[in-house]
Amino acid sequence: MTFHRDRELHEHLNTRPCGFCQRSDPNFSRRKVEDTLIRANGSDAAPSHVTEDGHVMHRIAELAVRRSLRAPGSSTRQHARFIA
Repeated sequence: MTFHRDRELHEHLNTRPCGFCQRSDPNFSRRKVEDTLIRANGSDAAPSHVTEDGHVMHRIAELAVRRSLRAPGSSTRQHARFIA
């Protein structure tokens, strides 16, 4: 069962694959086609994704890139409310 509405033809014609996700997400080829697409006139940013799942996966890829760019050995201080 899905709660997403069916896409209209014009929505598929005005889309393209997200370049950022293609470069940075190793699971990009396993995504559903509609989760890889962004609006043709949009930038390679999360809000340009056609589906909510695509938006979320884009954000996860952004976090993975940021985590990989973090300097090794840098201390990660935790905020007091996150300490169990």
